Amino acid sequence: MKKLFYTALMMMFIMSFTCCNNSGVDSEEENSGSSEPAPVVVPDSHSITYLNVKGAAIPNDKKSYLESEDVTLPTITSDGYQFSGWHEVIGDATSDAVTSGWTKGDRTTDLVFWAYWSPNTYTITFDGNGVTDSMDAMDMTYDVAKNLPANGFTRDDNNWTFLGWNTNKNAKVKLYSAGDSVSNLTTENGKVIQMYAIWKYNNHLDASGDMVIDGIKCSNTSFVKVMETAVIIDGTDDNWNSYLPNIKNMRHFNRGVFTADNSGDVRKIKLSPYRISKYEVTRNLFETVMKQSFSEICEILTDYSCWEYDLNALGESEPFAMCFVSWFDAIAFCNKLSLLMGKNPCYSVDGINNWENLSYYAIPDNTADSMYSKWAAVTVNMTANGYRLPTEAEWEFAARGGDQSLPEWKYAYAGVQSSDKAFDSVDNSNVYLKNDDNLENYGWFGLESDDYYDCLPRIHTVGLKTANRLGLYDMSGNLYELCWDVFNSPFKNDAAYMDNGVIVNPLGAATDPSGGINRSYRGGASNCEAGRCTVSYRNMGDMYTRSPAMGFRLAQSVTE
Repeated sequence: MKKLFYTALMMMFIMSFTCCNNSGVDSEEENSGSSEPAPVVVPDSHSITYLNVKGAAIPNDKKSYLESEDVTLPTITSDGYQFSGWHEVIGDATSDAVTSGWTKGDRTTDLVFWAYWSPNTYTITFDGNGVTDSMDAMDMTYDVAKNLPANGFTRDDNNWTFLGWNTNKNAKVKLYSAGDSVSNLTTENGKVIQMYAIWKYNNHLDASGDMVIDGIKCSNTSFVKVMETAVIIDGTDDNWNSYLPNIKNMRHFNRGVFTADNSGDVRKIKLSPYRISKYEVTRNLFETVMKQSFSEICEILTDYSCWEYDLNALGESEPFAMCFVSWFDAIAFCNKLSLLMGKNPCYSVDGINNWENLSYYAIPDNTADSMYSKWAAVTVNMTANGYRLPTEAEWEFAARGGDQSLPEWKYAYAGVQSSDKAFDSVDNSNVYLKNDDNLENYGWFGLESDDYYDCLPRIHTVGLKTANRLGLYDMSGNLYELCWDVFNSPFKNDAAYMDNGVIVNPLGAATDPSGGINRSYRGGASNCEAGRCTVSYRNMGDMYTRSPAMGFRLAQSVTE
């Protein structure tokens, strides 16, 4: 019994253990979810690549996305285009549908999107800029080039040349030529671009021979053709000694440039055909060409502030001769005028390549100027068809009337001989005759019409006096006239121009008597004695001084 009892007790223990063990397993399985936290599952992050963005910036936070978030793709901008939306790139294809974003969970991979754009459109219209004709407009698309049309406008006269197109109505130069390819003239959708025809006035000579510049007639600017073919002048003392004595050490000042070194010798000079202006350069022409008013020039020249008398008090009016001119001024003027009139400039100065835009203030007015030495080394091309200063030989040949066989050749003044015995009182102490009644009808000089005014000249209207036989006015008196030549004895540099015993188109000496390069001037001025207004009188001055008694007239080689 006792054995059975222990056996039963053992079996109950085993059963109890087994039950307890099974109960523990079930409890663990039932409580496992609540007794410990569940692991966190993080949705995948994916990249977004954007193509065809045309330089637009993509925010960094739009370059990737999370599967668990709603996504809005960026709206971007680019000049000249309107953004149309994003198209998804799948493999090698791009969907037709426009996508602006998606809700969470709709995308689970790296993505690529292609930006679609609509190009802006605009219109180019054409204005004749003073012409009433019309032309068809051009429809343009951004980033698409088209060629501008040829000019379809016609001006009422033939004095204008079409240069091209510009968006600035008042421009003087073209921005585009007809036929030029243009694109992207604006980024604004629907904008109208106005193109204006740019015209250049064809500066020309009118029927009277006067210059018309920028549509404005410059009166008293015509020329005389001095000779048709080359001429040889046989120069002797007879050219001057009928009215001036042989003053010691003054021969090269008083007897012109056609005489020989020794009295009685013959000196032959050959001149090629040329033209010379009928009048001294006028104030109006100078202001038109140089873009500098006479009043502004007078303000600059403070040395002559006392020169303030009223020109109108003389009862005269424009065109006045232009004074306060330096030799450098005349050189610049000639080149500028040549370009305005479509001619080839005659003068070259190292470092000056744009004569058209050269400022008046850039012309040296003293020897300390950094450009003085370059201007002083100016060269001339006598075969160019532009305007220039006459040489002394050209000036004197024209002043004497242009024909050595005629009596006028030996006249004291341009167009008239001196009064009988007028120079009889002239001696070594007073070489320049003060007054001469015969000159009064042909030239303005010092004792005529009260022209002494604080030793400064009164400048007169050109062409009021009688012309010489060539029709040239004021070659004796009014203003001294600048010439090209370096001043010296006229025969000083003959060897440089000699050809078979003939001096051909002489341009003057290499240096003046002091070794410098002072330039010649001729003709006398309104504050000079009559003796200085003779066709043979010569003098010199520097190249930079702007004198109230100094002017000039123009010459032009006959090249055609």
